[in-house]
Amino acid sequence: MRLAIKRSTLGLLFGAVLGLGLFALNGLVLAPGETPVLGVTGLPSRELRHLEGDDEVRIVAYNIAKAFAYRQRLRFADPAALRSRLDALAADIRSVDPDLVLLSEVLHECPPCGLSQVRYLAEAVGAHAWLFGECYNIGLPFYRVSGGNAILSRLPIEATTNLTLVGRKPFFVSSNNRRALFGVVHVGGSPVLLGSLHNDSLAGPKNISQMLQILKFTKGQRSILGGDFNAWPTHRSLDLVRESKRFGPVVAQEATHPAKRPKRTIDYVVAPPEWEILEYTVLDSQVSDHRPVYARYRVPH
Repeated sequence: MRLAIKRSTLGLLFGAVLGLGLFALNGLVLAPGETPVLGVTGLPSRELRHLEGDDEVRIVAYNIAKAFAYRQRLRFADPAALRSRLDALAADIRSVDPDLVLLSEVLHECPPCGLSQVRYLAEAVGAHAWLFGECYNIGLPFYRVSGGNAILSRLPIEATTNLTLVGRKPFFVSSNNRRALFGVVHVGGSPVLLGSLHNDSLAGPKNISQMLQILKFTKGQRSILGGDFNAWPTHRSLDLVRESKRFGPVVAQEATHPAKRPKRTIDYVVAPPEWEILEYTVLDSQVSDHRPVYARYRVPH
């Protein structure tokens, strides 16, 4: 009897050690980390529209709140309900026919969900390619949940980096654990750096330090930044963007959060200063807890 108990105890200890080892291996070694994940949908790339010889670029920035995939503790939404919500998100995005979609709070790997939200949305909105940059990665090498930022593009896109931001937490922390995803597309015959952002939600010193990092990384490159800045229009983070002189106006005419009764403007798109804003609006959507931002630009050749 004692021998059986000892064997059982040793077996449990071995299982626990093995599980912890695989958990650490997944998060520290096998996770993509600062390397973006690049995928293509199989849909063809498309040309930009033209306006009197200039290019027109349409951009959506959207915090999708993981399509509310999480329930209490380790419970997840029913896969059918999740697909229905993703279809509704995709319909909102498709309504403005964007060339580029900058997503935050999106899940890429999620076995309980039965799909990758990044790949599913890329196909649903007609994107040619997608990038994913993880902010956290929880689980085992063969069964893990990873979430972060993404870029969906109807243009060919090149992966750049998934920049670790100030205040980075251990890989298994899903709350307020930030990186900034970057990729490159070509517009008007020149490369443009795309940054999909989701900065510190406390809008304090870390948020400011993160924006300083992002501006340093993008210096000397024609860039677009979009996503959940987690900073109101008069916050120091947005002042830094203006003071850099490397972006056009920070438009903040409409609130973006919370989606049902928006009170705060914390989601933005900013583009190179020579790009003319033809349209900039917040879409009337309540599928997520943020409303999507839509911007349309004329890009001179």
